[in-house]
Amino acid sequence: MNSLGRWLRPEWAVTAFTLWRSLVLIEGWRHAPLERAAWVMFLVWLVPLGVFTWRAATGPSLPTTNRPIWPFIPALLLTLVGTLGSLNALCYVGLAFALVGLTGWSWWHWLWLATAVSWMPVFGWLAQGLGLNLLFAVRLAVALAGVVIAFRWILPRTSPS
Repeated sequence: MNSLGRWLRPEWAVTAFTLWRSLVLIEGWRHAPLERAAWVMFLVWLVPLGVFTWRAATGPSLPTTNRPIWPFIPALLLTLVGTLGSLNALCYVGLAFALVGLTGWSWWHWLWLATAVSWMPVFGWLAQGLGLNLLFAVRLAVALAGVVIAFRWILPRTSPS
């Protein structure tokens, strides 16, 4: 398969769709007081995906055989229902499913997926009583827990051979 063909796959299309439907996150991150630092948590949470993608792109081939398609089905369905029902939270969960699914899937991926809440607006809403400084620290701790889970148990199992 040529280099371009490795990237033109259904999972990338689903991921692009979920990202497009979740762009409203940026407005929340820019203007909502409880969400202003959540973009930092999103970047921290994405570090394992960046490392995985870099390893795969610089390796001999993308490890597509270890990447099941099923995580992209809930990603697409959640995003469609979230879009049709104007429930942005479902779009964000769909985006998280798609991003985590890009690295394959194991039971450890469920824990990494759960830590995606660190960059979602629902986290700020649920923890609004903590105050902005403590909220930032707790969000960061959750996002870093996801990174630790990914680097300890996910990335070693999915690295290209």
